[in-house]
Amino acid sequence: MKRKLIYTIMFVLFCFVFLMNHISVSASGFDDIKKLPNQMQQEVQDLTKRNIIKGTTPTTFSPNTTITRGQVVVMMGRYIEQNGIAKVDKNWEEMDRFMDMPLRVKDRELLKYSTLLYDNGIFKGENGRLNPYNHMTREQMALTLNRLMVLARSYSLIDYAYDLQSDVVDIQKATKEARPYIEALNALGISNVDTFYPKNSVTRVQFASFLSRTIKLIERNHHVIHFEKQLKS
Repeated sequence: MKRKLIYTIMFVLFCFVFLMNHISVSASGFDDIKKLPNQMQQEVQDLTKRNIIKGTTPTTFSPNTTITRGQVVVMMGRYIEQNGIAKVDKNWEEMDRFMDMPLRVKDRELLKYSTLLYDNGIFKGENGRLNPYNHMTREQMALTLNRLMVLARSYSLIDYAYDLQSDVVDIQKATKEARPYIEALNALGISNVDTFYPKNSVTRVQFASFLSRTIKLIERNHHVIHFEKQLKS
């Protein structure tokens, strides 16, 4: 009887250890981000644990792959819905918002969150199109992150960075609309480089870092937050 009880306890402990190890692996890392700076790894891990971002496979994140507009829509949509910042229209499957996102589209999560972001002014589209498979440029990202900030906190990035110094050396290469928000990202330390390359595409790990830092700003009670300018993103 005692031996049976011991075996049962050992089996339960084994299952517990196995489960915890599995959770740790799935939540704490991907094989292809281990050489990235620690802060970037942590930002990817944090978003993964919150189910905002997912890997391209169970063990890979593909950090240097350029991110698409559709992927950005889904990540932002998850964050907005999970945190009660805005609600998805209950009729999201009945009226399309973008010409290239018909109601019959297979990716239902993308359709749902494209509706959410359109209704809340975060993604406006281009000539009525979302272009979900196109790459997102860094200046487009700056505009999108600012709209998320305004939706969540009713303050723009410019409001948060009103008395801070910006050091973007290639700001004139950006569109006039994007310039103040790029400078705000730099002043706040959400962007850590002085050459912003506004026309370049954003990689998955870069966007994860930008989004993670913006979320930290949203979720702080203070109006100003500063990040260490030490990582390139």
